[in-house]
Amino acid sequence: FFENACLRGASGWGGTGAMSHNCSAYTPFEMLGTLKHHKHLFLVNEAFWNATSSILLTFQRMQGAWGSIPVISSHLLHYWEAMPAGTLRYPQDIRFLIGSFPALFGTTAGADLQSWARQRGWILVWALGANTGSDSSSMNFDLIGENISLTMNRRLLDPAVTSASSAASSMNLTADTISSFEKSWADVKSARKLGRKMSPAMWQRQWNVIVANVPELLLMPLKGGDCNRAQDAPECIGVSQAGSCVCYTEPVHMESSELVV
Repeated sequence: FFENACLRGASGWGGTGAMSHNCSAYTPFEMLGTLKHHKHLFLVNEAFWNATSSILLTFQRMQGAWGSIPVISSHLLHYWEAMPAGTLRYPQDIRFLIGSFPALFGTTAGADLQSWARQRGWILVWALGANTGSDSSSMNFDLIGENISLTMNRRLLDPAVTSASSAASSMNLTADTISSFEKSWADVKSARKLGRKMSPAMWQRQWNVIVANVPELLLMPLKGGDCNRAQDAPECIGVSQAGSCVCYTEPVHMESSELVV
């Protein structure tokens, strides 16, 4: 955002409303942080955005129970963007995939996503997202101009995919768990075949059914200090509702010669 709005002066990058900003509040390459040293960035971020203050809500979300505090849609741009000090390699540095529940669940493309994750040994997570009825395969910038509360941090592990990965031992994925999940998949697939228009309320109900039947699949995002591991150990990608770390036991990528095409 800073590069386009402040350095390039590109049109369409705001100046009023929720995207109103103060370019002088940030000095490139000086106001940076690390995973261990970042507290100063709260005030830098607060000063950059003119329209609304999000710092109070940010601390409420950090201190409250997981997913208990909604996000105001006008704050969606107030996130911190990571700048890795290195090269991200594909596929070695991919740790898990996130699929849009409204856009892909119960579809052929969703099944292809499952197959791709299995082939690579990745975990697949389904996310309900903002669930506003818009095209959830891309960012809905219209939300930024509104002032609605969005329930966040809604992720579900795909048990069939996870059971095929080296992280399977992190979860108690029983046959009943997988069967219940696959029934929900079949129900949504049937509804799509009938040409039924799935409203946000219907997606919410379907999501609630899965959560009620298999709450153990709910996944909390990984936060600093959640899962202490040896530096050379395969990574964790989240924490289950029971408080268990969901971690790989082996490296998650395969060499290109091992891939089935």
